[in-house]
Amino acid sequence: MRIVAFDHFFGQDLDALDGALVEGDTLVRIPYRRWHRAAQKCFPDDAFQELSRPFLGDLSNSWMKFQRFVEDEVSWLIAVHQPNLFVLPSDIFFYVRPFVEAFKRQGVPTFVMQKETTISPDVMEVLSLEVGRYTPFISDFMTVCSQRHKDFWIKAGADADRVTVTGQPRFDVYASPGEGQISGRPRMLYLSYDDVAYLPSDGDTIFSGSWRDMRLETERVLNEFADRYEIIVKEHPQQAKADTAFGGGVDFANRYADTRRLILGADLVVGFQTTALYEATICGKPIIYPAWGHVFDTVRETLCNFEATPGMVNWAQNSESLHAFLENGIEGLRLPSQDALVEALVHLGPIDGNASRRTLELMESFSAPTPHQRPSLLQVGKRLLIGCQTSFFFCAWLLARLFRSRMSIRLARRKNESWGQVVEGFVGLRRFLEEPDGS
Repeated sequence: MRIVAFDHFFGQDLDALDGALVEGDTLVRIPYRRWHRAAQKCFPDDAFQELSRPFLGDLSNSWMKFQRFVEDEVSWLIAVHQPNLFVLPSDIFFYVRPFVEAFKRQGVPTFVMQKETTISPDVMEVLSLEVGRYTPFISDFMTVCSQRHKDFWIKAGADADRVTVTGQPRFDVYASPGEGQISGRPRMLYLSYDDVAYLPSDGDTIFSGSWRDMRLETERVLNEFADRYEIIVKEHPQQAKADTAFGGGVDFANRYADTRRLILGADLVVGFQTTALYEATICGKPIIYPAWGHVFDTVRETLCNFEATPGMVNWAQNSESLHAFLENGIEGLRLPSQDALVEALVHLGPIDGNASRRTLELMESFSAPTPHQRPSLLQVGKRLLIGCQTSFFFCAWLLARLFRSRMSIRLARRKNESWGQVVEGFVGLRRFLEEPDGS
């Protein structure tokens, strides 16, 4: 089976799936920026901010322009990779939906291996209706981690027979997590968050509050203990850059680092509204949940109520109690209870090490015969010309590394993306030469 996958912050699940492939299977990843960047050239900025905006009538010219890119891209991907299945983490992204339809027109089934897990009360009640109205499920089939997540999609209008609970492939690693060992300073993992993340919305009206004050106060307290704890700060990959109260005594992990490995290697996890708290629960790690203030009290009913599950978290209800938790040390913190484990599994789904295998078996049942479509010489030449961009990005990346610029990470991604299309160009050239009659 040949799989082409749209990789939108989806790497851990794809890694797990890749590890379950059998000999002869292939998995090709298309970085999301490749299509996102093309969409940015066609649509206004606000199309990426509101779920309804791309579907308003005044964007017809944008859709026509983008559709030309989609048809050319899908034709090329089918010709060069000959996929039996197109896999994506969700089909609610407006610029991905034309790809779903184009692959299906070409006879390649589309399969959503849903990457999202935790469903908060606000997401269940409000976002489900908005998704059902503007971006209903259009792929052939979808796997989800839990029954709660399936309930979300049914509420959004999806056919229950087209959604199956498999567990989350990336969580297979937690089936036998082992136990962390405290040696020297205990290792604290702090999961940072965007200042407007998790806040509720009513249609297109965004809640005007912010977590900034609470986040900065949390970080100020944590920073006071930088000499007692080895503090690792992990930002969300999509988190906007903002000011921080941390000094030089903490380590900032790469925002694209594997959170699972950081959790497994931590002795203590500190976080707010993140699925990683359920993951830490599964691993038996003590958790501190800093949550307080006017904004929290106002929107608390719309959030995931970690503090309401007996024995799940050590709830710091103000900066003083956060300080006291850290002062008393890890030995004084409550470990996750059996009730907490049961609640975590409600959101994460079954964790038995077999989610990847179950998902792959379903994919095989939906895969189509191998398409035989010959790439054109024009398509091959277009991809090979991107080699010029690769050289530019490589030189820029090298200079950024030499001068220790933060741009080096972004330039490295562009370098790798361009090189990936060069490789595709050579594969396409080989197919062009091997199949001169298009058979």
